[in-house]
Amino acid sequence: MCAMWSAHHTTSQSYVKEICEFGYGICKKNCPEGAIKLVKAVAVIDQEKCTQCGTCIEKCPRNAIVTL
Repeated sequence: MCAMWSAHHTTSQSYVKEICEFGYGICKKNCPEGAIKLVKAVAVIDQEKCTQCGTCIEKCPRNAIVTL
């Protein structure tokens, strides 16, 4: 459950879908940029920190993160 902007600036951003309701936090624990926080057990991606590495998408057990 992760995503952000950096030196790898791109026009795409990652978002957490509504099905992120269990607050596993796996995305947060694996985000190398620290771009994800849990708010009321839902992952929130800081678009300013996210580098679009895709780690959160790969690690999310609910497939709740997408890149648009």
